[in-house]
Amino acid sequence: MAEAQSGTGQLQEQKKGLLIAVSASVDKIISHFGAARNLVQKAQLGDSRLSPDVGHLVLTTLCPALHALVADGLKPFRKDLITGQRRSSPWSVVEASVKPGSCTHSMGSLYSQVSRLAPLSSSRSRFHAFILGLLNTKQLELWFSTLQEDAGLLSLLYLPTGFFSLARGSCPSLATELLLLLQPLSVLTFHLDLLFEHHHHLPLGLQQAPAPSGPPPALQQTMQAVLHWGGRLAQTLRGTSGEATTDSSTPSTRPPPGSWWDQLTQASRVYASGGTEGFPLLRRPSSWLPPTVSVLALVKRGTPPEVPPEEPVKEPACMVQADRAVRALCDHTAAGPDQLSFQRGEVLRVISTVDEDWLRCGRDGVEGLVPVGYTSLVL
Repeated sequence: MAEAQSGTGQLQEQKKGLLIAVSASVDKIISHFGAARNLVQKAQLGDSRLSPDVGHLVLTTLCPALHALVADGLKPFRKDLITGQRRSSPWSVVEASVKPGSCTHSMGSLYSQVSRLAPLSSSRSRFHAFILGLLNTKQLELWFSTLQEDAGLLSLLYLPTGFFSLARGSCPSLATELLLLLQPLSVLTFHLDLLFEHHHHLPLGLQQAPAPSGPPPALQQTMQAVLHWGGRLAQTLRGTSGEATTDSSTPSTRPPPGSWWDQLTQASRVYASGGTEGFPLLRRPSSWLPPTVSVLALVKRGTPPEVPPEEPVKEPACMVQADRAVRALCDHTAAGPDQLSFQRGEVLRVISTVDEDWLRCGRDGVEGLVPVGYTSLVL
């Protein structure tokens, strides 16, 4: 009896080691977002195109930790009607968990989307892409909860000594602790490229090297560039006039040409342009990058008085139009007679502000309501 209890205790300690790895990765991701000072910077830090560091961080910490946890105690083979048996992997757990009736429609759609991505040739890369998609849709915690509740699936895929088998049976605290560790990620907003690992040529199963005493120079440059760009955008939306002073005082801290700053500047044009090769743009949900009250105040206030320039230039006229116009970030079909339909990239003239969620805009003599979350201010 004592030997059985001792064996169970050793198993619990081994499984807690898997949870420690998950906890450490979540802490690093939260620290990455901790540098944001406003909603604009927070959204930038969660977008792998504007801040590649978040993609590297998720793929080198969270994905390996979750891969090891899902693979723990997995049976080497599972029965297959065609081949007789095939080797099991965390991706086969995903395949079995998204069968009709056992998951939400969005999870099934994500699985189908990942399965159709031809560049993802290995089961590990497909599993990583599935985790990135769950972070984008804030369903990572939900997927693990759904998997844990399917007793028949767990008995089919896992040995009795596996993490999920123990969490389902004699150690339910393991499942509770895992869900608590993943909860903070549901609060953060991610916009991760499902092909990030393929585009950046990361080795499969890359494990993060021991962290040095301070952040690497490349990470420092990227963080400085993101915070600098986000701060300037926030100042522009508030209508402040300190841009000239900022430009004259920041050359010493701005990264040199050809560094992460150039990549960040090019990536920032993804939403305004028609998309780049290999990066199909999806319809952006209205909750992504919600506008602050200062944006609406800027639209209400109109154009501030400007000092006549010494030389006749056309920039003041452009600024007058920019302050009263917004650009559509996605295609939108009007849901009612009082709304305005538009396509991504169209510039809409702002007529008035209805509330924090709606603007009254016009285009080609037609007026209607436009969701604020589907537009960006033309700067």
